[in-house]
Amino acid sequence: ESFLRDQHLEFSAKMTEWTRKYEEDTERKKTELENVIQAKAEGLAKLKSQTKQCKEVEKFVEKVKAEKERAQKAKEMETRREGSAIKVQAWWRGIMVRCCLGQFRKNKVLKAKLMKIQKGRK
Repeated sequence: ESFLRDQHLEFSAKMTEWTRKYEEDTERKKTELENVIQAKAEGLAKLKSQTKQCKEVEKFVEKVKAEKERAQKAKEMETRREGSAIKVQAWWRGIMVRCCLGQFRKNKVLKAKLMKIQKGRK
């Protein structure tokens, strides 16, 4: 009977020790879990913040790209207009010369003045 009592006391002491150790481990793990949950929440908040910032930067980049593209198209359009204007002016000047119109007409008075000027130079 004494053996059983000793065994019982020993097992009771071990059970108390194991119960205490279980509760300590459980509390430690709960604390770790809370820390992990808090870190996760902070990470998600940081991720949302950075995602928002990234979207703002992407919008800005798209806006700048669109502005550059618009400026490039305007420059190309101006170059095309200038080229077209030069072609029209050259065509018109050609017509004027070929048809002897405007300042390009053949005038006897003008020819006489030119001849007089040329003789004066000689």
